[in-house]
Amino acid sequence: SVNIGEDWYLHGEGVAKNFYFTPWEHGYSKVTLEMRLALLDAAGVQALMGLLQTVITDYAEPAANCAHFLVDTAVSATFRARTYQAAEEETDTLVALDTDFHVFKIIWSRTNVLFYIDDVLVATHATQVPVPSLFIELVVRSLAGGVRAIDIDYIYAEMS
Repeated sequence: SVNIGEDWYLHGEGVAKNFYFTPWEHGYSKVTLEMRLALLDAAGVQALMGLLQTVITDYAEPAANCAHFLVDTAVSATFRARTYQAAEEETDTLVALDTDFHVFKIIWSRTNVLFYIDDVLVATHATQVPVPSLFIELVVRSLAGGVRAIDIDYIYAEMS
């Protein structure tokens, strides 16, 4: 497994050469992103994991096309699901933050974005569905003293 620590981010294949998913151009109907991750601390942390259109280097929630999971312990003690196209759509998944490994899955199509945690559908967004091109992004940042990090077991993506 890989660990990304406090105030770090991981972009697709690196900032200079991100792999953008452009499914409709290639005849595919959806993108599936699956990540098995664990927060190393469930207090004083912000994290963002998912598909984005623009590279971010801080924690500001993107105001560009995106579909991602969000952690912000200053706002909620649960994982949240967020999409953005022309405006924001956000859902509290009601899944409590903890330090266990979880499988996060995002299925993005032309008509909706489905969010799963541990194979349970936790949110469906059909209003603010992002348009291509999107790439994989993970960001972690500490809100308070101490080191915050995410352990990454695997990241899997496919167009189908």
